[in-house]
Amino acid sequence: MLPLSWEQTNTLLAPFRGSALYSIRLALFYLSNQRPARRLRAALYPFALAGRGLSLTPALPIPRDLRYLFVTDYAAEGGYGTLLPLLANCPGPCLLAGPQPVGRLHARPFLHVDQLALRLFSPGHLPRARADYRRLQAETPDAARPELQRLAPAIGALLCRAYAYERLARSVRDRCAGPLTVLTPNDFSGLCLNFGQAADRWITLQHGLPSLEYFPTSSPEYLLWGEAFRAPFLRAGAAPASLHVVGAPRLDRYASPAPPPPPGRTLLFLSQTHAATLSPQQHRQVLAVLLEAARSTGLPLRIRLHPLEDRSYFAAFAPPICFTPRGAPLAEDLAAATFVASFGSTAMLEAMLARRPVIQILPAGLHPPGGFHARWTPDSAVQLAALWSTLDPGEALALQQPWLERYLANPGEASAAAWQHILLSPVAAGAA
Repeated sequence: MLPLSWEQTNTLLAPFRGSALYSIRLALFYLSNQRPARRLRAALYPFALAGRGLSLTPALPIPRDLRYLFVTDYAAEGGYGTLLPLLANCPGPCLLAGPQPVGRLHARPFLHVDQLALRLFSPGHLPRARADYRRLQAETPDAARPELQRLAPAIGALLCRAYAYERLARSVRDRCAGPLTVLTPNDFSGLCLNFGQAADRWITLQHGLPSLEYFPTSSPEYLLWGEAFRAPFLRAGAAPASLHVVGAPRLDRYASPAPPPPPGRTLLFLSQTHAATLSPQQHRQVLAVLLEAARSTGLPLRIRLHPLEDRSYFAAFAPPICFTPRGAPLAEDLAAATFVASFGSTAMLEAMLARRPVIQILPAGLHPPGGFHARWTPDSAVQLAALWSTLDPGEALALQQPWLERYLANPGEASAAAWQHILLSPVAAGAA
């Protein structure tokens, strides 16, 4: 049985757009593509997630005057900060909602969605899940039915959690005396979809460089980082009136350049081996190029792991190559580097803002997105070693500046630009 591709998953669930079935599409895709050893754990994950929220703590009361609800399921939000910069400057009564890992990073009042959703599980969910599963089966091509049957327990678990989120979102909305605006970092996860669809107004902030799960879009309003991102959203079918370029609030703090780099030619690699954008084989290709270049040049290499990845891909890496400490601020790692490399981390933009030239390492067959100049996309260890050894940082930054300007509007002032848009009436915002 072959796993479902993202295109197949979207096609399969497209007839159910706006329903709980549609809200499980990303999770269904990832479950189908899990490694065999993890399939049972993946199938039980939705129940385990809800179980972690089991608590005797009373539910957080929803203020009647609540106007802005920030909803995220991204565990690293506390450090990444897609929503938090706007939450910090919110002009009206507001609240952050998400699963337990988000709450641990947030000192202010927090809506623990899984703790509350667990209380909303109902015996009536199981017949509804069976009925929805039968509806899905009826739309499934014969070739994909064995895979759907294999995932049936996981689909049931995901649907039950989606129903609970659906009820919770409606309950929160019903407790508010006035209109409620929900702000999310994506419009494809079950949590964000259910809360967004229950709101009077739903606004999504671009979270990172768009990858496969971004499309098709669902949010009525999308706040983009720069003009370069408008075209891919339009090609994927987004409504032109839904797209608004404001900049990246999470990058405002990097608008002040880092201090001059220390002597030497240190390369900081921003790793993302957990990302589904590349296959495991492609991740290994990128790391093989990086390791070979490091060995041939003898120049210092530092590796910064993403908060959601481990070192499983790095067995061949040994001293003097080093890993930056977990939890170290990105600004500190950038300050200690001369050059920055990645296959596609959004921190490439932070690096340019901090006046550090960026090199993009892509696996064979992939081309640089958005017109990133081929000069900084080596396709072999030999080319990477040449750039690492000879690239002039000042010249590279000057040539990369136009690229940065297309990708990032309002550097240092994106939070203000985002609130300027949000505070417009929905009708005026749509016309802006």
